[in-house]
Amino acid sequence: MRERIIPPVATVTRRQLPRLAGLSPHGYPTMPTSRALVASNDAPRLLRTLSNHWRHKFDVRRDSDTHAHIPFAEAAGADFEVDGNALLIKVVHDDGAGMARLREVIESHLQRFARDETLDFHWQA
Repeated sequence: MRERIIPPVATVTRRQLPRLAGLSPHGYPTMPTSRALVASNDAPRLLRTLSNHWRHKFDVRRDSDTHAHIPFAEAAGADFEVDGNALLIKVVHDDGAGMARLREVIESHLQRFARDETLDFHWQA
């Protein structure tokens, strides 16, 4: 077994600490992830609308106008980040079937909020 080398505390960033403990930056155990980069005419509006929509049901965290984290369950969540004219989506889930369902829910909501724009989702592990 390979020994894991942990850098000195002074060189560890805040985002690295959870990973060194085997957790994602939001405290999830390291789990399967799925990512998609979705082009949009108005990615900031999509992020804002999605965050406001789910605020009543989940503890949505918006760090800025360009990033949001939505914890859908104890072992599932998603990060949304505006990247120019696109929305970068990162989904984590502890179960393959649950991952597929969560991606479908995210896609259907974003497509509904996109109005006349047709969004293309190309998920990658």
